[in-house]
Amino acid sequence: MRLKVIVNPFAGQGRARQAVMIIKRFLYKTDIEFDLEETKRVGEAVSMAAMAEQEGFDTVAVAGGDGTVAEVVKGLKNSRLGLIILPLGTTNAFASSVGLVDNYVKILDDLKTTTVVEHIDLGIVKKIKDPKAKNELPGALQESLSLMYAGAGPEVFFKQKESKPGAKQTDDLKTYFDIGSSMIMGRMPVFSATLTDAEGNENTFSGNVVIVSNTPIHGGVLSLTPEADATDGLLDVVIFKKSGFVDTVKAMIPLFKGEVKDGELGFTCRKATRVEIRIEEGGFEEKLFIDGTPVFKFPVEIECLAGQVSLLKMT
Repeated sequence: MRLKVIVNPFAGQGRARQAVMIIKRFLYKTDIEFDLEETKRVGEAVSMAAMAEQEGFDTVAVAGGDGTVAEVVKGLKNSRLGLIILPLGTTNAFASSVGLVDNYVKILDDLKTTTVVEHIDLGIVKKIKDPKAKNELPGALQESLSLMYAGAGPEVFFKQKESKPGAKQTDDLKTYFDIGSSMIMGRMPVFSATLTDAEGNENTFSGNVVIVSNTPIHGGVLSLTPEADATDGLLDVVIFKKSGFVDTVKAMIPLFKGEVKDGELGFTCRKATRVEIRIEEGGFEEKLFIDGTPVFKFPVEIECLAGQVSLLKMT
């Protein structure tokens, strides 16, 4: 194995920086040829991962959180390299979703054992040209990869929260309050979502919140797709349509518990290979969130890219 190790030293509030020497000590004790690089700015991990195959490496290890993993995955798109994840972020939602232990030391130690390769799906999000939009800049970003989810709706549902030392995201009562307020009292946009299933059938649904997910855990406060599987070649879609005051209040309970059910309390749950989202009612500035970051204005399409990443898991 020729291993490229990419470390985000700022991940996990500096936890990754403290782990660098431990990672090096473990690898020096093996016969693995490795090179370790630390990122200095957002986005740098993409180019580091993209260069790894050209540099003669056959495997890339990423030490960081969900954001760094997402960058490395973007860099590895269309390559044949294997991926090892050393979870060193604050939430490590993707690592948890694919069944990795939250212990980078154990993962390193297990490098000496047999590896299992899991082929991980990705979502590719593409901007659809809107004839009504007169101010779109030429050369603007037209597509992006989604590692965990893409979400349409009020930003409080999807925007990544700032991590604070000693704080747990699920303990952030203000975020729950903001989500509840948006659902019950706030003005919410209306979207149409056209879903294509595995047999090629299309169905269109209307809702105030649309989440298209590859993983059961998203890294935010809410987990709306507990049945999602990053290896099944399908995207899990949950659409919420606000109804009356009482039903909307009732919907908050399964929403916060991650126990939404199709056909109940305004929820529609489906699996799809492709999703097209358009805005029916809302401001021109409404954007689709990709893994917590607002990226594209609507309309957009999201397609599942099956088995794009070779994830190495130790047994």
